[in-house]
Amino acid sequence: MIIYMGIKSKLLVSVALLAMMLAMIYWPMAAVSAARAALSLWWRMILPSLLPFFISAELLLRLNVLPGLSRLLHPLMWPLFRLPGAAALAVLLGFSSGFPGGAAITASLYQAGQISREEGARLIAFTNNASPLYISVALAAGLLQRPALAAMLMTIHYGGNILIGVALRFFAGREQSRAAKAKPLDSSAMWEQLSIGRLLKKAAAASFANVSLIGCYMTFFAVLLAMLREGGVMMFLLRPLFFLGLPAGSAAALASGLWEMSLGVEQAALAGLKLADSLPVIAAILAWGGLSVQTQVTAMIADTDINPGLYYIARGLHAVISFMAAKLWCAKAALPVISLQKPPLAASGIWASSFVLLSFSLAALALLSLLGGFITYWQRGHDNYANPRGSA
Repeated sequence: MIIYMGIKSKLLVSVALLAMMLAMIYWPMAAVSAARAALSLWWRMILPSLLPFFISAELLLRLNVLPGLSRLLHPLMWPLFRLPGAAALAVLLGFSSGFPGGAAITASLYQAGQISREEGARLIAFTNNASPLYISVALAAGLLQRPALAAMLMTIHYGGNILIGVALRFFAGREQSRAAKAKPLDSSAMWEQLSIGRLLKKAAAASFANVSLIGCYMTFFAVLLAMLREGGVMMFLLRPLFFLGLPAGSAAALASGLWEMSLGVEQAALAGLKLADSLPVIAAILAWGGLSVQTQVTAMIADTDINPGLYYIARGLHAVISFMAAKLWCAKAALPVISLQKPPLAASGIWASSFVLLSFSLAALALLSLLGGFITYWQRGHDNYANPRGSA
């Protein structure tokens, strides 16, 4: 039965991929336009925002500062999330660098033995977020042209994920270890074996491979969504959403956001909707992330045995919480009836955001490097104090 289901699933996927290829041949301009838009978004926003973070995280892992980081931040992470201190690296990057930084760092932490399989499943459930600069610059200031909305959107987005992370602590297994499982390595021996040039080369190669993989997923799902639209499949998927009483523009944006977050958010912002109708939809799409982002998260942990099931459940729960919270905020704020039209400065705002993203990423890279150096220095001093030279 299992073999039959496996063959049946492969057959369905093969038929779907063949249909997509035929659709690309029939609508080549739509496919090329969607791929060009996705790649443009990747190199203007995703690449400059994620690459410095990924490189810094890889360097921290290869410099073996995680044992010191775990001991330093354990008093904060354990009471709050029931996670070891080393998991703070995934929380930091997941809430600052955007999708799927939290999953990438979680996989590295698990492979380094700093967290358990169950801890990794809980960690990815709440550490994969839209970046704050995407929300503030590209979305609030660029698409919506209302920078003041960034605070509300970020509060709902990040607050909801933090609540999920705190709630998941009550489902932690009883056999959780309070300290990192990996044995600390001798940092001085590592420096003798590997130069900083080799460390940076390996970190840069691994990081760029992960960021390139994200671009591939974005392009694939953008083309898939374009083919669904051209083939009329999107209208079929919209029918269940109409029973929710949502405006046509909101339903169309939710259907697009189901597949790709950035496309759904852009469609909600430029559909001419009332502000009170668009903001809950945008908040829900940001929380859900889209199947494109969820596939990226799954790919980041593909080389581990971490189960992504809890992550999928958390995304649905976060989307519902965000939609309801934004709806309540719109009602309490008594927003005026404002229709969002296509902003003339949206493109220039997104172009300008790439420079802001790069500056922010470089600043965070410098901060993480200083933190890593401090922890390494503190760890060496602690080891020298515990094992003075000349002792047996």
